[in-house]
Amino acid sequence: MRPALDLFLLLLIFFSATKLQAQTAAAASASPENAEQVAIATYRQAMGEEAHLFSGSEFISYPVSVGEHQFFLNKLLEASLVYDGLTYERVPIFYDIVNDDVIVGRHDEFSPTIYIKVHKNKITQFKLDGHTFIHIQDNSTLAPGFYEQLYSGNLQVLAKRKKVYKKEVVTVTFPADNYYYLLKAGTYFPVKSKGSVLKVLKEHKKELSQYLKANNIIFSQNREFAIAKLAEQYDLLTQAK
Repeated sequence: MRPALDLFLLLLIFFSATKLQAQTAAAASASPENAEQVAIATYRQAMGEEAHLFSGSEFISYPVSVGEHQFFLNKLLEASLVYDGLTYERVPIFYDIVNDDVIVGRHDEFSPTIYIKVHKNKITQFKLDGHTFIHIQDNSTLAPGFYEQLYSGNLQVLAKRKKVYKKEVVTVTFPADNYYYLLKAGTYFPVKSKGSVLKVLKEHKKELSQYLKANNIIFSQNREFAIAKLAEQYDLLTQAK
């Protein structure tokens, strides 16, 4: 049985899609099964190709304090998204980094904005406001989920964006943290400090230390940038051999 939310959307669009009224009436008079099939087709035509994304469950946010939120970015932004093998462009989404969910927003003239949790296992990657997130699954080193791709070459640098829901007596907060990983020779290595990065890239430890100094890159001031640049420089040094 279809969720009540999906049925509600189907009925709204079914009765408002005037271009298909004649076809719908003819099919409905034939059998209830045909009527349902035409309603689904009408729903998909009215909503466009993005209809495939709206098969998840309704999203309900946490009650929050002023200034706090559970998202990567606290605004609905257009993103490109690879879902079930298909690429969708300009899809309005939130990325919930408390629950690691992609939330799609849908608004039209027939109903208020509805937020849907997309089936995350069908998402390969998405690009949001200049950030690329890939879905890691079935990996022995990393927990399944979405990771931001900071650099991709022979090496790969990933960041895990995470917030924790924390309910206190008066306020609700979402303390944030980021976790970084280097993919080298098929294995993900957790990294945090400059020393931990150079340990993984030990073949060129001296050259990489010199590179940071020569380019005035202070690791503690911009950790993400420094890790990505070290990975990029390591690839260049490796390729030069």
